Amino acid sequence: MKILKSLIKVFIIVLTISVTATASTYIVKKGDSLNKIAEKFGTTTTEIILSNKLKPPYVIYPGQRLVIPERYKIYRVRKGDSLNRIARKFGVSL
Repeated sequence: MKILKSLIKVFIIVLTISVTATASTYIVKKGDSLNKIAEKFGTTTTEIILSNKLKPPYVIYPGQRLVIPERYKIYRVRKGDSLNRIARKFGVSL
């Protein structure tokens, strides 16, 4: 029983959860910039430009629909975490 408890503790310490998604969309609002949007979604301006096939000078306008690429997110589970809490933290369903 002691060995099982130790293995469970080790498993919990090294367990990582990867949350993936393909992309979402965003409607540009007045005052937005590619940089602000990239920061908001945790991506880069380059990824937004490439995903939307934007051409120089990379002008965006209110009402424009942009595809926002999402990155893999890796989260190391910590003591006291629950799947519910982790899902809420990343804004994903359980």
